Amino acid sequence: VNIQSLSIVVPTKACWNHCPYCVSHMHCEDYGNYSSKTAEDIITPGYINRMKFVRDQGCNTLMITGTAEQQNMFFIRHLLAVNATLPNPFYNIEFQTTGSGMTTEMIKELANLGITTLALSISSLDPDRNAEIIHMPES
Repeated sequence: VNIQSLSIVVPTKACWNHCPYCVSHMHCEDYGNYSSKTAEDIITPGYINRMKFVRDQGCNTLMITGTAEQQNMFFIRHLLAVNATLPNPFYNIEFQTTGSGMTTEMIKELANLGITTLALSISSLDPDRNAEIIHMPES
């Protein structure tokens, strides 16, 4: 088995951006709303066993992603605390985001929690144009 990365989707209600090219907005799937559950309810022993299994297969990268991942820091904190307790934890931890709503303090916290790569999905190198394209709400 050659697993390159384990992607974990952070549960949230909905993305506050409205990117015109967003794959998540191109389909309507009913996977249930996990945003009302606590991180402890979601990250069960079975969930942890799956993380261990993937890591034991030689996968070194944990990717945290979603449609509005930065809106649920409680889940991210709990997930990374659980990862730290694994016998062989993920050390290469990527955080995929549009960066919408992120602050310097949040970036510092993510780094302190163990995030090694912050992968930004942007539409323009100009911050104002990027916000316009993705219909980022004003902060």
